[in-house]
Amino acid sequence: MGTTQNWKLAVQIGIQAQLTRGADCPPVHILGGVGIGKTAFLESVASQGGYTFVPLSASQIVPEFISGIPYADLSTGVARLLPADLLLPLMECKAGRGICLLDEMADATPMTSAAFHRLLTHGEAGSQKLAPRTAFVAASNPPDVSTTGGQCSQAITTRCCTIPVNNDDGAAYTTPLKRYGVSGWEKDEVISLPKDWQDGLPQMATLIASFLEADVQWRVQVPSANETLGGILLGESAPAPNHRTWLFVVNLLTAAKSLNVPREVEKILVDGCVGETAANALYQYMTANQLPNPEHLLNGKRPELPNRHDLLSAVMNSVVTAVIGNNTVPRYTAVFDVAEWIVQTTANEAVCAIAMVPLFSTFPAGLGAPPAKVKMFMDILQQSGMLERRQNG
Repeated sequence: MGTTQNWKLAVQIGIQAQLTRGADCPPVHILGGVGIGKTAFLESVASQGGYTFVPLSASQIVPEFISGIPYADLSTGVARLLPADLLLPLMECKAGRGICLLDEMADATPMTSAAFHRLLTHGEAGSQKLAPRTAFVAASNPPDVSTTGGQCSQAITTRCCTIPVNNDDGAAYTTPLKRYGVSGWEKDEVISLPKDWQDGLPQMATLIASFLEADVQWRVQVPSANETLGGILLGESAPAPNHRTWLFVVNLLTAAKSLNVPREVEKILVDGCVGETAANALYQYMTANQLPNPEHLLNGKRPELPNRHDLLSAVMNSVVTAVIGNNTVPRYTAVFDVAEWIVQTTANEAVCAIAMVPLFSTFPAGLGAPPAKVKMFMDILQQSGMLERRQNG
């Protein structure tokens, strides 16, 4: 369980990732006791960031307010869904950015909870779209202190990054008191992600994929009845690994690393997506298998390479993915220099050649004649039959 500063930083990373990358990043679900300042913190962040802020009480909303009430569109002859005006500020948001707080999420009825699914993943309410960049933050009390004793469904949990806040964290109470002044509570510092934070996504995606290839048991799991998160018993409502939640990890961990935050903050985010056990396994893997940064390799740095076949493949795949994401002539040329160096260093031609297949059909504008080294790798693939099979597939 992190300190007040840690969980607030984790929440802000989640918010900023949503605002800049959208649906690939999960809504944040703050799980903590009554009176610890969840709503006040979000109001402060929204105010300082200039974001439209809309708080909703999930326990007091009927499903139709979110999913929409059917009405006849006589101009087109079809039925549409019209949501309530609760979300109107986020549809008319001129700044294009907003924060929607879904309070008491665990106390929502099953039907209302189901109505939130599309809202959380696509920012849609009925037939209407919210602001292009809307960050969703849910908040709940733990089952032992919530109004109904309820918990979020697995469908909600796997759409969110759950961040627990321990009621026994003394800093949650003493720190705000120490900072109280004549004008009231001191405002929390608002963070922003570096403009280039998404440049790290290819390397992180390759790392996570390598981990899941090395230990397939962590690809998909169902939480057991005794699963906990931050010391809070959640049972089958706890975060768990699956395709969607690992994608969340790729995005949030990349965002966190772009800020060089403490490892404790990173871990809060990963725990909240895939659960503590899977997160622990991932961190053990990352500690044992450090991979070079693809941008460093493209810029001419030549660090020590791993000697395992799967890790070499991960290195080369991360470089190729980085180039495809930002394909310029210098970067396209550099990737072949990297591949040649890996072949000369490890004598592993096949790993490089297979990873580079996408580059043979993806050329940057203004390339002219392909680099001479392209032919070397194409020859390797043609001799093995791989290029023909991949192109036909």
